[in-house]
Amino acid sequence: GKIDMLLKCVKSPGLFYCQLTEPSGVQDLQMLLREMAHYCQALPVDPAYCPDIGEICCVNSPDGRSWLRAQVQEHRVSNKVQIECVDIGKTVLVSQNRLRPAQPQHMDLPLQVFKARLAGVVPVHGGEWSKQATDFVAKYVDSQRLIAQVVGQEGDCYVLDIWDRSSGQENSLSMLLCEEGLAHLEPMTPNSSPPLTRKQPPKTSQPQAIDPTPVQNGHVIGANPVEVVQNGSQERTNEEPSLAEAVGTAGGTEMITVPKTEWQEMKNLLLEQKNLLLEQQKQLSHVCGLLEHLLLDKRS
Repeated sequence: GKIDMLLKCVKSPGLFYCQLTEPSGVQDLQMLLREMAHYCQALPVDPAYCPDIGEICCVNSPDGRSWLRAQVQEHRVSNKVQIECVDIGKTVLVSQNRLRPAQPQHMDLPLQVFKARLAGVVPVHGGEWSKQATDFVAKYVDSQRLIAQVVGQEGDCYVLDIWDRSSGQENSLSMLLCEEGLAHLEPMTPNSSPPLTRKQPPKTSQPQAIDPTPVQNGHVIGANPVEVVQNGSQERTNEEPSLAEAVGTAGGTEMITVPKTEWQEMKNLLLEQKNLLLEQQKQLSHVCGLLEHLLLDKRS
C-alpha cells in the first residue's frame, strides 16, 4: 500500500533519501538527539579519537547546537573525515574534532532514512541526471504532502512511485518530470517489493559497516541467495521463485505462460501508448492555452 514519507536529501531523481513519517519514530528521534546533545556537549575533545571507517559516531552540527548520528566513510588529509548523517541522508566533510564516540544506547533507535530512486523514469539524454531534474525533485524536500509506494528494490535502494497531494489530487512526480521535459518514461517491470522497514544500526562501537539489507517480519529481504531468519536459526536458498510461482493461480485455474518475446512486445506497446498519451496531453494543454488567450483578447 501507500505510505506517508518525507524527502530528506536529493542527489538526483535516481538517488535520494527518504524518511517515514510515523509520529512515534519522529518523537523517538527527537528524544535521542536531545540525549546525544546532553552527552556530547559535556564530553571534552579527545585529539586521539579517530573513528574507523564504517563506525557509527556522533557529529556536531555546523551551528554547534545539535548532534547527529553519523557513519564514517573516508579519512581525508588535514584531519578531515567524510561522514554520512544516517538519520537525514546527507554526506559531509568535517573536522575530526567535531566527532565524538557514540554510546550503546545511541544505537537502539533504528536508522531513520532509507535510500531510494524514482520509478519509471530515465534521464532525457541518457547517462547522468541533469541539474534541472535534480532541482525539480529537490523542491519537495521536507514536504508534508508526499505519499509513496514501493514497486521494486535494487540492493539497498528502494524503487518508489511518489505522489504529491498538495493540490488536493495525487500527482505523480515521475509524470511531472516527464511533462517538464526533464525525463523519459521507462518500461515498468513486474517485480515488486515488500513494505518498507527501518534498518537497525550496529549495537557496538567497533568498526562495522551498516548492513543495507532491510528486514520485514523476521525475514531478510534481498537478492539471491535469500537468507531467512527464524527462531534464531538461518536458512539459505539459492533459488528465486519464478514469476508464475510468485503470482500463483487464481481460483485453482491454471496460469497461462506468456512467451518472453510476446511479453516484451506487450511492454513496448504499452510504453508507446503512454508516450502517445503524454504527447496528446501536451498538445491539448497548448490548444487550451491558445483558446484562453483568444478569449482574453476578445473580452478586451
